[in-house]
Amino acid sequence: MTPAYLVNADVIQIKVAQGAKPGEGGQLPGDKVTPYIAKLRYSVPA
Repeated sequence: MTPAYLVNADVIQIKVAQGAKPGEGGQLPGDKVTPYIAKLRYSVPA
């Protein structure tokens, strides 16, 4: 997510609890990170 994305949004929702997997939400094993997924997450492929 970038500042430009937030500035141009009509609505912003903030999630304050993960629920099912506390401390593990949003993690993706390195072997599943493709160049496309890395680009979406502003990361680098494994």
